[in-house]
Amino acid sequence: MVKGISRAVLISAFVATACSDDTPTAPPVLGSVGGIVTFEQSDGVPMQHAAVVVEGKIAWTGLDGMYLIEGVTPGRQELIASRYDQPLHLDTVSVTAGQLTKYDIEMPFSID
Repeated sequence: MVKGISRAVLISAFVATACSDDTPTAPPVLGSVGGIVTFEQSDGVPMQHAAVVVEGKIAWTGLDGMYLIEGVTPGRQELIASRYDQPLHLDTVSVTAGQLTKYDIEMPFSID
């Protein structure tokens, strides 16, 4: 009888394992956010050394004012842009899976 129970338990375990859906799932498809940061009312003069943050990921603008943040979860995400001598820019962007969301930023110009 002990052999019969252990055989039944073994068969049940095998069937449960074979029927379970443990197939690996594909990783989520993420999006990206990128664009150019310029000075407001400057005819497109690029802002260097600005920080742009989305979902805790940061990108710094170069000489051309461009930034790119990859690996962003799709949906509405908060965006913060700043530079040491400028006020913060806060906004929300809609990120699409597998695509680049283009978001150009015009930072207010201030002299303090």
